[in-house]
Amino acid sequence: MTKSMTAIGLGYRPELALYIERREDLGFVEILAEDYHSPSCVPDALKTLAQRGVEIIVHCTSLNLGGTEPVDLKMVKHIDALVGWRVDIYCQCRAIKSRSIY
Repeated sequence: MTKSMTAIGLGYRPELALYIERREDLGFVEILAEDYHSPSCVPDALKTLAQRGVEIIVHCTSLNLGGTEPVDLKMVKHIDALVGWRVDIYCQCRAIKSRSIY
């Protein structure tokens, strides 16, 4: 029998930063890649959460992996730079990054 893990998560928004930071039961927070133009724009509060063991899931809504257009390599590079302080990335970007297509 496999063990099922359930975690409470929230979508990170700056106006909720203090509330999110004070939550002891969070397993993850989700951020949108498009909200952070560079890694230096990532708030310290998110870095603190990551150090605390809260999973930071980077979601990219404009990458359009399932679409007919070619993958936007500029966006892939942006995501790669953004997750430099992270371990994982959401939205099937793990496969793109691991294939080193850029």
